[in-house]
Amino acid sequence: MTGCGDRVSEPDGLSAKSARAAAGTTRAPAATPIAAGEAASAVERPSDAPDVSEFAPAPAVGQVSRANCRMGGCWWYRYLSVQREAVPSLRYRLALQGGESGPHPGDYPLDGADAVIRWDAAPPIEAIVDCSLQAPRVSFGGNASRLALNPRGVSGVEQGMASLYFATCHGESGDDAVLAREYGYDVK
Repeated sequence: MTGCGDRVSEPDGLSAKSARAAAGTTRAPAATPIAAGEAASAVERPSDAPDVSEFAPAPAVGQVSRANCRMGGCWWYRYLSVQREAVPSLRYRLALQGGESGPHPGDYPLDGADAVIRWDAAPPIEAIVDCSLQAPRVSFGGNASRLALNPRGVSGVEQGMASLYFATCHGESGDDAVLAREYGYDVK
């Protein structure tokens, strides 16, 4: 099983995506709810199903993802439940627990293993993440935001949503501008 940020590769050195392309197949959408960290199997997908080959396997329940850091503190999400759908893009329905860490006098922690996180006692945050190279979207409490993911980065107010998007859809965290370039986003 892979974790957040891990790259999946085949024994011959090909990435999983390259191996599927060489074999002429793509991952099919998995049934919901998907098991923690489970990848869809490499079978031919129906022509009306979305192409999910550029996206990571579902995030694992319990996985921790950094939302953003500012002024000495960091905010975090922990995945409490994950449901994967394909309607018409790859969609995740999530229950998240929020938390914060800090103060951090030096560098900010890159992941939850390097931080002491105080988890909120509030009810879980319900979120929907639509994975799409053309129309990436995150919704909290019914308020959807189309993310302007691009090589120049997102605005400060969108950083937490962009972080959740990349962690959920690509299994990676980090600088949103760098990740947008890496995955080919240029949403206006």
